[in-house]
Amino acid sequence: MGRKKQLQWGILCLLVLGLVQHRFQPLVEGREIIIETEGRIAAIGTEERTVMETLLAMEEEIQAVALEAERIAGRVNTLKGEVEDLDGKVEREQESFRRNRETLQAVVQIYQKNGPGTFLEILLDSEDLTSFLRRVNILRDLLRNTGILMERLEESAALLEQMREGIAGRLALVEQEQARLRETLREKVALKEEREAYLASLEEQRYAYEAYLAEVRYAWEEVKPLFVLASAGFSRAVAAGSLPEEALEIEASFASITVRIREEVLNQLILDRPELPELAFGFEEERVRVSAVGETLVLKGRFVLAGENRLEYRAEEGTFLNLPLGEAALGELFAAGPLELDLAPLADGNRVTAVESVPGMMLLKVRPSWLE
Repeated sequence: MGRKKQLQWGILCLLVLGLVQHRFQPLVEGREIIIETEGRIAAIGTEERTVMETLLAMEEEIQAVALEAERIAGRVNTLKGEVEDLDGKVEREQESFRRNRETLQAVVQIYQKNGPGTFLEILLDSEDLTSFLRRVNILRDLLRNTGILMERLEESAALLEQMREGIAGRLALVEQEQARLRETLREKVALKEEREAYLASLEEQRYAYEAYLAEVRYAWEEVKPLFVLASAGFSRAVAAGSLPEEALEIEASFASITVRIREEVLNQLILDRPELPELAFGFEEERVRVSAVGETLVLKGRFVLAGENRLEYRAEEGTFLNLPLGEAALGELFAAGPLELDLAPLADGNRVTAVESVPGMMLLKVRPSWLE
């Protein structure tokens, strides 16, 4: 029986190990590709590196313009949908206006045909006081309903005018956005032509640079999911309360609280989770350095308050394979969500009011709960 249990446990361990290896094999392979590319790019000379930086800047500019074109196209589609929705509302309101107008016309025609004396005759023809009062109420309701119909017609007319103005405004926006889209697409074509001309000027070296460029693109597509995985895992760990309270250095007075979080604390949080790709923080004066996959991807930015007791990292510049990253590339890294520190589990009713980066640590200014 003992051997049977040992065999079962052994099989279970092998299965788990196999699943873990299968789960993280793509990450390992991606890291190897990145390191190989990094080695080849590091071996090129200064002149070649300058050319690569120029080509990558062109690539990124083209991509940024393409993304802007997609955004504008989406905006145009949204505006067209709003116009269609308003058209439907106008059609329904016009039908309501038509019915109310026909009803009012019928009342007016009866009034014109019979004259105001008819109302007096109806009242005088009452058999008793009860009948008289009932007829007074009926006539009063009739007159009031006529007034209500008039008000509805006026409201419908005003609403129709407002809707038509709304449609005109939306159509004007559609035209503006479509003009922007056409201009953006022209810019994209011009940028591609500029890149093609630059590549042509490299003559026989063109194909070597295109190969380098393809490698860098491929490595970039490999590093992005690694960074996203590490960033999301770190953010989840902090939000779940995994940041140890005893690791925080706290100075408190009646009026204020200062909290110090050393970079080693945040880095250890990553190291304690081997399932996550490499991610490391380095705090400098007014700047926070974030590196991933060793030094392959390096970002520089700062943590800012993005909600109550929630800090969000804003990358301001960065490099990949020691090549500069532009705004569009930085945006790709955080498209799935920000790298953040949700300090709510540690706040205990207190409120973070300011965040500052100094060498080796982050300083938090906290307003005590008893002052709220």
